[in-house]
Amino acid sequence: MLSSIECPCCGNQDSNLLKPEGAHWRCLACGNGWESEVVPTAHRPTAATLSRLGSEIRGVEQVIAVLRTPDNGFSRLAGALSSGDLQAYLETRGELGESLRGSITESLERLRTQPRLALFTLSCLLTDDPLSVTPDVEVRSLDDLVRLLAPATPGREATLAGFCALIADGRLGEWLRTRVPVGGEDTLAAMDAVLRTYPGEPDLAVYTLLWRLAPDLGFPVGDGWVKTTKELAAWIDRDDDHRTRGLDLLDRGWVGTWLLANGRLDASGDLSARVPLGLTRAARAETLLWLLDPDVPGPRVLAEPARLKLSFKSSSPESTIGVTLRSEGPGYAWGSVDLQGAVPGVELLTRQFDGTPSTVSLRVRPSTMRPGVSRDLSLVIRTYGPREDHELRVPMRLRIRGSATAMARTTTSGPWALNTFRLLLGGASGAVIGATLGVLAGGILSVVVVFLLGFPAILLLLFIHNIMELLIEYVGKTVGTIGIAAGIWIGLVFGATNAARSWLSTVVLVAIAIALVLYGIENQGSVVATVQDISWFQ
Repeated sequence: MLSSIECPCCGNQDSNLLKPEGAHWRCLACGNGWESEVVPTAHRPTAATLSRLGSEIRGVEQVIAVLRTPDNGFSRLAGALSSGDLQAYLETRGELGESLRGSITESLERLRTQPRLALFTLSCLLTDDPLSVTPDVEVRSLDDLVRLLAPATPGREATLAGFCALIADGRLGEWLRTRVPVGGEDTLAAMDAVLRTYPGEPDLAVYTLLWRLAPDLGFPVGDGWVKTTKELAAWIDRDDDHRTRGLDLLDRGWVGTWLLANGRLDASGDLSARVPLGLTRAARAETLLWLLDPDVPGPRVLAEPARLKLSFKSSSPESTIGVTLRSEGPGYAWGSVDLQGAVPGVELLTRQFDGTPSTVSLRVRPSTMRPGVSRDLSLVIRTYGPREDHELRVPMRLRIRGSATAMARTTTSGPWALNTFRLLLGGASGAVIGATLGVLAGGILSVVVVFLLGFPAILLLLFIHNIMELLIEYVGKTVGTIGIAAGIWIGLVFGATNAARSWLSTVVLVAIAIALVLYGIENQGSVVATVQDISWFQ
C-alpha cells in the first residue's frame, strides 16, 4: 500500500494541509516544500493518464481485455506497470473491493522485477479464466489438476510436462495463490520449499501439490504406482537395481516429500537422521526399507567358530585370531563389535562390520601376560535391526601356559616363607601318594609299571594344578604344584625301585620320571585342555 505523507519539517500529516505542486509537496502549516515519490489518491492516474498506453482505457473491463491478449498485455502495459501508473490506477477503482485491491498491490509490488509474471498474476486476480497447461488442456480448479494427473489418465505425461513448465516460469505458483482456499498457505510453502531444496525437480513440486490435495493418490514407481509404504518397500527390495533406484528417489527428495505430504513423517522429523548419509549405500538401502516397513525382518548373523579356546605359551609370539561372521536370510547386516572381560595383552582390532561375510580380528600378545593366566571373555556382536538391535555372543577362554623356566621364576617370585611352606606341604602330600603307588607297583616290572602310570599321574598332577589356579590367583601359585609333582615322583620312584632292588632300574626310573615331569610342565596347557574336554571339570 502507498505510504502516508508527512511534513519533514513539522511532522504534519493532515491531508487538508498538504498540497501537491507537480513533483513537490508543500505544507500549508509551516510553508515547507519537499520532493516525494508518493502521489495522493486525488492525484493518482486517471483514464486520461493511462491513455498514454496507445488507446484510452476507461475502466477495469478494458484493463482485463488487454490482459487477455496473448502476451498478457505486456506490449501495452509494461510501461505503465514499471512507472507505477497501472498500480495507482487500479487502487482508485472502488468497484474492485478493498480486499482485491490489497491483493493487487501486494502482488505487483512483490513481482516488481518480474513484469511479465506480474501481469499474468494480475490477470488471474481480475478474471476466472482457466489456466492453459498445454494447447489442448486447461484447468479451472484444483480438482481439475488432480483429475488430469491421476494414474492411467490419457495424455498424463504431456500434461505433467506442461505443469512442470508452468512451475519453472512461476505461473503455476501465482495461479495457485489466487485459487488455493483459505488455509492452503502451507501447501504453497511446501511447494516453495521443494523448489528451493530440489531446484532440478520441478515435477516433484507438482506432486507435492497433488499429494496434499489427494493423500491417497499413491507414489509413482517405474510404470506403475504403489499405494502404501509397505508396497514401496517391497518394490525397492526386489533386487539390487531396485534398491539403487530407491536410494535415488530418497536422495532426490521424493520419498521424504511423499511421507511428509501424506502425514507418514512428522514435519519436525529429519529424514537424513533416519537414513544417515554416513552409511554405505547397502546399509542406507536397508535402513530405508526399515523406515518404510518396520516389519521387514533383519538378517540373522552367525559366528564361525561359535566358541573360542585359546592356549598359548608365555613365550609365544604375537598372534591374530579371526572370527568369521555370516548371515542367514534376506537383508544386509552391519553393526558393531565389543570385547567384554578384556585383559591386557588382548586387543580387539575390529570395532565395526559392514556386510557379510566379514572377519572380526583379535590380537593376542602372550609375552605381556604372566604364566598361568586363565580368563573367560566374550565377543559381543551387535547387529542393527528395524525395531531393535540383535546381539550375538561368542564365548572365549584364554589360557597362558608357563615354560619350566617361567614356572621356576614364578615360584621364586612370591613370599619366600609362603612358597617354602607350599613346597614342603606339596612335597609331603606327593610323597605319600607316590609311595603308595610305588608299593602297589612293586610286584610288577618296575619300568613298565612306572611308564604306564606316568601319563595318569601327569593328568592327576595337572588336574591339581588347575584347581590351584582357580583357587589361588596370584604370583607363586605354582609352588604347591611343583611340590606335589616332586613328592609324587620321588615317592613313586623309590617305592617301585625298593621293590625291584635294582640300581639299574632306579637310574632308569629316575630318568623317565624326570623326563615325564619336564614334559608335563612344559606342555601343561595342552594336557589341561585335553582333561577339560573329556572330564566333568569342563
